[in-house]
Amino acid sequence: MSYNKIRSIQIDKKANKVIVSSACNNSKPLHYFKQEWMEYSHALQFGGMERLERVILVDYYKGLIQQGSNDYEKAERLFRFRNPDVTWNKIGNMIGEPLRYSEWLAEYCWEEVADLLYASLQDWRDRKPCPCVIEYREGWYVTRKNSQSVYYNPEIKNALTFKTREDAELFLLSLGKHGRGRNIVNLSEVIQ
Repeated sequence: MSYNKIRSIQIDKKANKVIVSSACNNSKPLHYFKQEWMEYSHALQFGGMERLERVILVDYYKGLIQQGSNDYEKAERLFRFRNPDVTWNKIGNMIGEPLRYSEWLAEYCWEEVADLLYASLQDWRDRKPCPCVIEYREGWYVTRKNSQSVYYNPEIKNALTFKTREDAELFLLSLGKHGRGRNIVNLSEVIQ
């Protein structure tokens, strides 16, 4: 599947333009170039900043744009962690796309998904410092992870500490199936 690798998204509110630095994943070596993305500029011009952010989040969720360590990508990943039940086969069609039979039975429409994604973005931006650790098994805490293994230790002082609960949730998402059902423990609760 083709997608755009994003280096940066620049929003010029005065001129109602959105300039994106991107490269297509199909060409090697990657050649990044800046250009105005009209769909994003129209969303900004006619719907304001909130509408633009919803369009960007949905594009991240659909996989049309990837990469880039920005708030939008982190909010999309946080949404995936918190809403594992929202899957592709449960989302209805977008305006202008042909309607498939399975979409008549859809539980969610794209606007609802955009609302949930936007709520995740707000949670990511409003996160508060709250040191946390991950309890991998009862009494055992995650100390580190590499590409193939997760290491844990019974001593909480050796545990990997996260600045916020949302950071810990993103770490659990990176563990894939091994991250499901793990506890995030607030350090202030454990130390007392």
